[in-house]
Amino acid sequence: MTTNPNVSDRIHEAKFIETTRINVGEENIVYINNPREDWAVEGYCGEFVCTGQSNVLIIDEDGTLVESSGPSAVLSGNQGLASS
Repeated sequence: MTTNPNVSDRIHEAKFIETTRINVGEENIVYINNPREDWAVEGYCGEFVCTGQSNVLIIDEDGTLVESSGPSAVLSGNQGLASS
């Protein structure tokens, strides 16, 4: 699964349940694109800097996507949120 590299301001969310992975390694489950540098200007996304690629939420409702023992989530590395 990957994010759309051309989406600048959308918050991505995906939910998975009863997922079977076939020939997919742990490091290849999700690829989250980095925001493009040309989006980092005020005015392009209203009054905010575009952070769509930094606001990704993937919900694994039963743990089958990431092979955990229960519900899990994959979040993008939004540095602004991670430091607060």
